[in-house]
Amino acid sequence: MKKWGGIIIGILIFFLILAQVFLAGLRYEKFVFKRVVDGDTFWVTNLRDGSEWKVRLWGVDAPDQGECYFDEANMELEKKLVGKKINFEKMGRDNYGRILAKVYVDGVGVEEMLVAAGAAIAYDAKDVHDELRPSKEYVDELKKIEEKARNEKRGIWSVKCL
Repeated sequence: MKKWGGIIIGILIFFLILAQVFLAGLRYEKFVFKRVVDGDTFWVTNLRDGSEWKVRLWGVDAPDQGECYFDEANMELEKKLVGKKINFEKMGRDNYGRILAKVYVDGVGVEEMLVAAGAAIAYDAKDVHDELRPSKEYVDELKKIEEKARNEKRGIWSVKCL
């Protein structure tokens, strides 16, 4: 009887490990860029099943239509994503059904690249649910990058926009 108990426990552990690997795969998937919606939102194609997903960058906010640097921010995002395989960490979905995600290209965070270029600002998302809000540490890191872009008068911080 002890032998069967050990076998059953071994099988359960195997399935728990398998489930964890599967769930990690859902959180970190590979995607190919399709098109930009605006400077912080874009469409991707999921390489796993060919589905299309609308993704909103987590922790940043880019200029909206009619605001200074809107077109340039869109082009900056497109330049970072076109022709690249995209990895991201899903944080959840917003009220518009978009996937909120921390996005990586070649291991580098797209959010950090956009803030450094002055194409987006750090966004603490105080107006959203706690579980979808970026951590204070992450926002603080983005604000440091934003401050450097501001001091160098890049993008939205340029004379053109101020």
